[in-house]
Amino acid sequence: MDNHKESEFVEHVACESCGSSDANSLYNDGHTYCFACNTRGSIEESSSPSSNQTKPVSSGDWVKGTYQDLVKRKISAATCKALGYKVGEYAGQVCHIADVHDEHGNLVAQKVRLPGKDFRVVGDLSKGGLVFQNRFKSGGKRLVICEGEIDALSYAEVNPKWEVVSVPNGAQGAVKAIKRSLEFVESFEEVVFLFDTDDAGYEAARSCAEIIQIGKAKIARLPLKDANEMLVAGKIAELKEAVWQARSYSPEGIVMGRDLTVKLLQEQTPKGHAIPYTKLNRMIRGLRKRELIMICAGSGIGKSTLAREMGYHLATEHNAKMGYVMLEESVTKTAQALVAIDNNVPLGDLMENTKCITEDQWANSYKHVIEPTSFYDSFGSSEVEKLIAKLRYLAVGLECDFIVLDHVSMVVSGLDGDERKTLDILMTKLRQLVENTGVGIIAISHVRRGNKQKSFNEGETISLTDLRGSASIEQLSDIVLASERDQQAEDGESDIAQLRLLKNRPFGEVGPCGHVKYHTDTGRLLPHDFEPTEPTFQTDSISDSVTDI
Repeated sequence: MDNHKESEFVEHVACESCGSSDANSLYNDGHTYCFACNTRGSIEESSSPSSNQTKPVSSGDWVKGTYQDLVKRKISAATCKALGYKVGEYAGQVCHIADVHDEHGNLVAQKVRLPGKDFRVVGDLSKGGLVFQNRFKSGGKRLVICEGEIDALSYAEVNPKWEVVSVPNGAQGAVKAIKRSLEFVESFEEVVFLFDTDDAGYEAARSCAEIIQIGKAKIARLPLKDANEMLVAGKIAELKEAVWQARSYSPEGIVMGRDLTVKLLQEQTPKGHAIPYTKLNRMIRGLRKRELIMICAGSGIGKSTLAREMGYHLATEHNAKMGYVMLEESVTKTAQALVAIDNNVPLGDLMENTKCITEDQWANSYKHVIEPTSFYDSFGSSEVEKLIAKLRYLAVGLECDFIVLDHVSMVVSGLDGDERKTLDILMTKLRQLVENTGVGIIAISHVRRGNKQKSFNEGETISLTDLRGSASIEQLSDIVLASERDQQAEDGESDIAQLRLLKNRPFGEVGPCGHVKYHTDTGRLLPHDFEPTEPTFQTDSISDSVTDI
């Protein structure tokens, strides 16, 4: 194929070598290449009637036809006549004929469609413009460009007042076709690309939109595969609306203000799911999907327990579908922990003695807490891309509403390279994941040891600068929640933790946000009304004598 770098793809045709019906590609200089068996050929070697493609064509060589109703396609003879699409006979078979003209209106090629999507070309497509271009004058208000002639006819059938054309050789050759007719295309106030609703169609539409004047191009999206499927299905209003509501093309990431609607801007953000921690709930107004919540604390303070409590509450009180990615424990332990919460027993007791709850309790917890939940079976560090792929599957494939990720530091701890940079990449991809999929993520992060007077295991106050690793944790999270507890405290206070809101992007309010207490008899981490013990001072004996003076 090296000798054919400038040739253009015409259509898929049958391959005589391997028998494929459409893997063989025909190019406008007459050569062929089959992507199924890698066989190269030419029209001279092929018995295909397309061999007259590169020969001079006289008026007597053009395929003749008449205008007829295309019944299966629901396209009328009147529409076919308006655009010049005929039905005739080619090589002994009934065929459809689309004439292709040059900029001066001269007929230079014909696309011949045979049964089974078998295409032939008479003449030279590279000398012509867009199919049906000769039927319209330049300088109109709107030009609709389709991927194929049948789709262009379909749109003309439902909306005959608008100019509609098609590219002559499908999505693969769309850009070259638009370039050849660029002057005609850009003469219109707006250009709507109504290509097939698949990846190839969208990419072709986007590539075409990039080469015309900024502000003119729009890309329409259809609920079905193409315009003809819409017509056959009777979705005429939706087909019209798709073109009318086509969004202006702009480079990726740029959104034109005119593409936003008042209705869209007036859509309210769904209210968050209430959680049982009263003050925290008031400050963040519940947990919402499409947000990244980061829980941080010292080692052994109860970060995982708090995250599981939140996940359990979301599932049982709000019917949210949960996913758990607990990198420091097995799936079995995570599931046992949820059963323990559901039955108000400490996890350690349940792990040592599974008979501490009844079979009925096991069955009930399994049905309502475990069965609807999804788990990622992995222990330890995981490549970032692999982990994100699993999280995406939980969010999209399994439709989880929230995912608990414990913890981000574990993801990068066993990987080679710069831990800080890897953590930046992970946080960026987590941010993209929540935005793109709408899933809510409750993640856990460690804090660095630091050089403060007390350690974080002695109840030292945590700030955003204490987060371990990269500043991206604080920058890309919507909510950062710290848990502070003095593990060595006396008077029964060692089981009480202070919750502190370090970041609250949605609503701004930060600071102390209530207490939680771990109940050793039930294994639950529950809200707690706590007043710290006030220090007592002995009165000096001199005070009394002063009073007497």
